[in-house]
Amino acid sequence: MSKQTVSKWGGTTAGNKQNSNTGNDGGRSPVSATAQQPAVKPPGRPAPEQRPEWVDARRAGAIFNLSRSTLYRLSDEGKIKTCSLRERGKLRGKRLFSYCGISDFLNSRATGGENQTA
Repeated sequence: MSKQTVSKWGGTTAGNKQNSNTGNDGGRSPVSATAQQPAVKPPGRPAPEQRPEWVDARRAGAIFNLSRSTLYRLSDEGKIKTCSLRERGKLRGKRLFSYCGISDFLNSRATGGENQTA
């Protein structure tokens, strides 16, 4: 008995023979990615009910498109809330940034959205 497999080009194969009903392109057109793999959601802002209270620099950068240095500068200027997690006597720790603090800061800097007449 021959084992049938599905090739990445959309045709099924039984041994070394190509399936005869592959269409007029000889089974060479790729199958859509959604048919083989689940769709991967790109990084972005989480839904309101799933928003974290604190995020690290990498996650904040991915969500808000801000660099690590910008996050630390805003923190040093007191424009966003941060929290440092570090054990006593250790040089290294983890800096967390307030999700709402970053969002509020960006909203305060936002302009436009409505037609303004002079």
